[in-house]
Amino acid sequence: MELTYETLAAFPRPGQAVPMAPRFSADGRWVYFLWDEQRSGRLSLYRMELTAGVPERVVEAPAESAELTLEEQLARERGRVAWEGITQYQLQGETILIPYQGALWLKEGHLAPLRQIPDSQGLFDPYLLADQETGIACKDGTLVRWHRSRGLLDTLTPPAEEGLSYGVAEYVAQEELDRRRGYWVSPHEQWLVFTEVDERHVAPYPIVHQEAEPVTVEWHRYPFTGGENARVRLWVRSLRDESEPMRPLGWAPIDRYLLDILWLTEDEVAILSISRDARDLQWERWNVRSGEHRTIYRETQPRWINRPSQSWVLTSGDILTTTERTGYRQLLRIAPTGETRVYVLPELITELAGVDESAGRVYIVVARQQSLERTLVSLDLGSGRVQEWTREPGWHRVWVSPVGPWFLDQWSTFDHAPVTRLMSFEDDRPARMIHVNPITREELGLATPERVAVVTASVVLNGLFYAPSTPGPWPLVVSVYGGPHAQMVRHDWEETIDLTAQFLVRKGYAVWKLDGRGSAFRGVAFEQALFHQFGTVELEDQVTGVQWVLQHYPVDARRIGIMGWSYGGYMTIRALLQAPDLFKVGVAGAPVTDFRWYDTAYTERYMGTPEENPDGYRKASLLPDVGALKGHLLLMHGLIDENVHFRHTVRLLQAFIDAGKDVDLVLLPGSRHMPRGWTTTVYRIRRTIEYFLTHL
Repeated sequence: MELTYETLAAFPRPGQAVPMAPRFSADGRWVYFLWDEQRSGRLSLYRMELTAGVPERVVEAPAESAELTLEEQLARERGRVAWEGITQYQLQGETILIPYQGALWLKEGHLAPLRQIPDSQGLFDPYLLADQETGIACKDGTLVRWHRSRGLLDTLTPPAEEGLSYGVAEYVAQEELDRRRGYWVSPHEQWLVFTEVDERHVAPYPIVHQEAEPVTVEWHRYPFTGGENARVRLWVRSLRDESEPMRPLGWAPIDRYLLDILWLTEDEVAILSISRDARDLQWERWNVRSGEHRTIYRETQPRWINRPSQSWVLTSGDILTTTERTGYRQLLRIAPTGETRVYVLPELITELAGVDESAGRVYIVVARQQSLERTLVSLDLGSGRVQEWTREPGWHRVWVSPVGPWFLDQWSTFDHAPVTRLMSFEDDRPARMIHVNPITREELGLATPERVAVVTASVVLNGLFYAPSTPGPWPLVVSVYGGPHAQMVRHDWEETIDLTAQFLVRKGYAVWKLDGRGSAFRGVAFEQALFHQFGTVELEDQVTGVQWVLQHYPVDARRIGIMGWSYGGYMTIRALLQAPDLFKVGVAGAPVTDFRWYDTAYTERYMGTPEENPDGYRKASLLPDVGALKGHLLLMHGLIDENVHFRHTVRLLQAFIDAGKDVDLVLLPGSRHMPRGWTTTVYRIRRTIEYFLTHL
């Protein structure tokens, strides 16, 4: 495979065009999924009959006719969605609902044409009701009801105003808390519970589109650390009796984050919330008719509590969720009375994949090989017996059907691109291949990422080393993210098709990745080592990793560079400033430079507020150390980044100017936090690689 800047910018990368976002039909006959069969970067909707079918295209993405709306742009940013075409869909019987380019589209049966719902422009986050005639959606911060033929019918909430919205998840819920919906319909569609988000007290922050003609300004009510959050409260209204007014549910706590809502019965919801400091997590039962409520589970920890993975409600009213109170994520069962049981598995849980109540089993994805691999197991809720379903080493992504014995397994390794296959719990041999994906690492001529374990006095760290075929000593480029939660090192095809790393390898550079303390899926103690001290243990581990590499590979200690984006950009700059004799060249994209200017829900979970932990914030800031810079630094930032504001780079630049230090700068005028677009991507990649080729 020839590697050029254009090859590196191309999307999807080799082997990446695989079935995704699968959903099983309610009748247990079909599985639907999004797929880019032509490898064009645009997704269409496919389906396959479970017993005997082959994949067939159901809906081709409508022709690109307009720019994405601002709501769609921001939703894709929150979800880190790089694909074009159809990226969302809902099944309701034979009807398929597709939001696309600011409007809603319906396909009523497999043979029916795709058609746009009248007057649906500006509707987003839609929900098709069971009658398949009407649905709910958000429009300009208000919840509305629409009809598939008559368009808008009525509004379900008061009209929104600047800083006040209904049925829309607030910024930190979408970006940091994995909640992107602000309304919930009861199982039999009698009730609608929805959020009111009041941000009028949060000062608006300007995002200026300098690249636009004329110049425009977006205003975002961004909650900076230590400042005020949006105030969220819940309302309820009847979907059957239009004469019944909306009324407050009664849930309106101060300084708690709403994480999730599950319907327990037609009249009761379970509300999952966590305190602003992330040390107090609660499950509450609320009756939407009477407002009666009680706490059925509460967990407190001295540091922080991670958000539980996907939770499920059993017909008994029990909630299946997860907890880390044992030190590793395990299965938690909460009865309606509040009684609990923790099921301790031999391995750490990464997600709950499904439940088969008739068999009394829950399907769970667990971490293997010190979190380098994933596999699917089932747990018998009565006996506690664990059974394994995906035995091959590597990375398994699984989706379990709620009806019948089926699940999809998408499996990959360093050497083989993902294979998507239909499996049965009645016979764990593959029932049918959906997508073979015959691409291999050898055929592409790519280097093998070598898994290594860096053993320190207290922990074992996972690393990946990409070695050139040329004789050493080699210059070394460290690819870093760091910080809490992210995992970079895994036995997965995605590591092989890191084409920037592969390009550098072909140019004679070694590439190194290390997941230091703080990274995800290694247990509470491993993650919480960075509590109240961003940039400390993460940098210690990166330095330890490089020193380990120098002892085990022919690497030139005088030619070590580092690169990263977002928190990785922060870590890149921190490495150059605090270990300047080791790291000589860095490329930092969209870096946080002072965590006082980042959001509440992410930063305060780990660092507390600036008032509580002033010394930690001061030490974590990059600005006081700019005078220590010795090497070459290239800064990159999108000017309309609404997540890590361009302000971070501006303030850092001024600090370098004041210190008399030279740095280089690449501005991406039309880019948000995740740069998009062909020319922008080629330019960003070229400037990154050429910086190392020139200075390392």
